[in-house]
Amino acid sequence: MKSEVRKMSETSAAPAAAVRDTFRQAYGREPDVMVRAPGRVNLIGEHTDYNDGFVMPMAIDRAVWIALCRTDDGQVHVQGVDMGDAGVFSLSDVKEAGPPLPEEAAEQGWLEYLKGTAWSLMDAGHTLTGWQGAVAGDVPIGAGLSSSAALELATARAFAEVSDLAWDPAVMARLGQRAENKWVGVNCGIMDQMISAAGRVGHALLLDCRSLEGRHVPLPAGTAVVVLDTGTRRGLVDSAYNERRSQCESVSAHFGVSALRDVTSEELVARAGELDDLALRRARHVISENERTTEAAEALAAGETARMGELMYASHVSLRDDFEVSSAALDIMVECARGVAGCHGARMTGRVSVAVRWPWPRPHRRRSWRSRLPPPTALRRATNHRSTSAPPPMAPASYDGHRAGTTACIDRASVRLCYRTTPGADARCSGAAHRLADGGSRRHLPAPQRQRRAALV
Repeated sequence: MKSEVRKMSETSAAPAAAVRDTFRQAYGREPDVMVRAPGRVNLIGEHTDYNDGFVMPMAIDRAVWIALCRTDDGQVHVQGVDMGDAGVFSLSDVKEAGPPLPEEAAEQGWLEYLKGTAWSLMDAGHTLTGWQGAVAGDVPIGAGLSSSAALELATARAFAEVSDLAWDPAVMARLGQRAENKWVGVNCGIMDQMISAAGRVGHALLLDCRSLEGRHVPLPAGTAVVVLDTGTRRGLVDSAYNERRSQCESVSAHFGVSALRDVTSEELVARAGELDDLALRRARHVISENERTTEAAEALAAGETARMGELMYASHVSLRDDFEVSSAALDIMVECARGVAGCHGARMTGRVSVAVRWPWPRPHRRRSWRSRLPPPTALRRATNHRSTSAPPPMAPASYDGHRAGTTACIDRASVRLCYRTTPGADARCSGAAHRLADGGSRRHLPAPQRQRRAALV
């Protein structure tokens, strides 16, 4: 899928209200049901999911919404609020045709995610009913916050509502993953779909991507998770994602195992001479990241926030140096975040970085956020910084966690947006369905999400 350099729902600060209004305008009536599936941010465990390893994501308060009602024509009619267009497809045609060629799916755009989810459900033996609806969201597209998984799970929930399907989070997550693998052509792992299907407010999810066994890990009281958006975008189909996955699979085959999850650090060290430098570094990241992720879950559960932060930064260094998926903008963000008092950990994830604070402190005195920015020379130094210990000398990144509920961010190196969210806040996680039994009375509608966002120009 080609990347789009914009947020979903730039046209509305409240996707829930936007889809309801668009539905009413398009179909001349109120929707029967509204469904929601959240995006996610991954605290630790990067590129381990497709290696059958461990991940620890959390649901966020950005989501995809669909307002809909059932139809009897065997078709899906949908208005794309953010995309500014509409689409329609026949369920029988999708079932008979099967997945398109990857390049064909990429050319068609966002509607392919809905088609792929419908095909995956029908291919698994489910009988689907048609519907008409409107879709919108505020998960930034291409930023690594799983806008595609949120769209797939919201679509699955829509079909579940009108077709009377039982909602099993693990099963629906697998079907959403299959839609993205087989229909869209992205060989993603299970993490994104699983956290969108099974997230819990105030918790991260330690997920075994092989067995799909999960353990919800409570975050310490007062935790603030800050997502810093670089403003750069990538699409998984267009990126090096599939290349990294192929490299990992080659190393697994060399060791005679089904996935790198089955190779220990000791085995890798003992047989390092059998691998070229590139293969060794790719494998070293995945194997060490699995170890960091399981340790991080224990540290978080025990309230050992300093250790959790150390593991997050070690993860970033490994992603930067061994897996080579970071960027100059991400490296600058992580280093600046580490310079803020109270920030225990920061790392890249996708095209954003995530920083965790316990708790969010009140500034001693209010100053302009610009006065607290590191000078340009310090930012340039951060680009080349490769130490895993102390950050380079620079002024702390700015913040203001109490003025109008916003958080300041650094407007350098294409840094555009900063999102501060209470973990899982308002994340009535996937599958949340809100029936409008009284013809759309407001009391049956979900409250608008709190938008804690500061766009600093």
